[in-house]
Amino acid sequence: FYLEFGKVRYRANGAAAGNNGLKSIDAALGGSDYARVRIGTGNDELRAKLGDIEFVLSKFTSEEKEKLPM
Repeated sequence: FYLEFGKVRYRANGAAAGNNGLKSIDAALGGSDYARVRIGTGNDELRAKLGDIEFVLSKFTSEEKEKLPM
């Protein structure tokens, strides 16, 4: 949500920081020593319209598809 659309961040390891998905991965792997890649999905207008869950599960808009590298 919080990264600009298309921006990529890499981190060698880190904490789950309340993220249930990362907590699940930590539990499955037995720790948090794994690399993480975050890809920005920032689109506040669409997120406000759809809500968080629908936003995350929705397909890219046509405008977003144009911005994606091929």
